[in-house]
Amino acid sequence: MSERISTLKNDELDLQTRSIRYNMLRREADTNRQLYDALLQRYKEIGVAGNVGTNNVSIIDRADVPGKPSSPKILLNLALAFVFGLFSAIAIALIRYFLREANAAAAA
Repeated sequence: MSERISTLKNDELDLQTRSIRYNMLRREADTNRQLYDALLQRYKEIGVAGNVGTNNVSIIDRADVPGKPSSPKILLNLALAFVFGLFSAIAIALIRYFLREANAAAAA
């Protein structure tokens, strides 16, 4: 009889140990399932967002490779700056001259 009691006590301890281990594994599985569901939801959202605006772009013409490198035209830029500066200086001089003449006529 005592041998049977000892066996039952050992079985009960083993059952408690297994129950604790089972509960830990069940909680871990639930946590992993929730994480998986959240990641799957996010993956679906990204997939839907990625497919929204991708169909409105198309290549009309291929780009042509230029024959020579592009660079600023220094002499042309200098000539245009000189002409623009010259006309600006003449315009300012004429405006000042006419204003001075108008002031002199008004003072007289």
